[in-house]
Amino acid sequence: MCSLSPRNSTLILDSGASVSVVSSQIFPYVHNIRRPTSSEVGTAADGHTLSITAEGELGPLQSVLLSDNIRHNCISISQLCDQDYTVTFTNSNVQVTNSLGELTGDRSGGLYTLPVHSFSLCLRR
Repeated sequence: MCSLSPRNSTLILDSGASVSVVSSQIFPYVHNIRRPTSSEVGTAADGHTLSITAEGELGPLQSVLLSDNIRHNCISISQLCDQDYTVTFTNSNVQVTNSLGELTGDRSGGLYTLPVHSFSLCLRR
């Protein structure tokens, strides 16, 4: 098991993200890593630029971008839904469900989070 800081061991479920972007620090959980398909630099919601170093698969998601300078690991809700996952938000948690089971995450400070370890193992097809 790798050593991760609390911030980098958590995934934030982001309804506004068109793609999932995670820190290069969670590299051990990403599979089939390859060079990014585009050499373009991504832009975060707050306007700062992201240097995309690679892309790979995280849990059920393909084409997850890796960045050395992302502040939070963001998982795109639309990418999950495109893979036939159902995402349900409540006032206290989030549930990600598919035909294989369910994973429950927390709501903290207005953000819905899942532990990267659970996401990468429990939701993998």
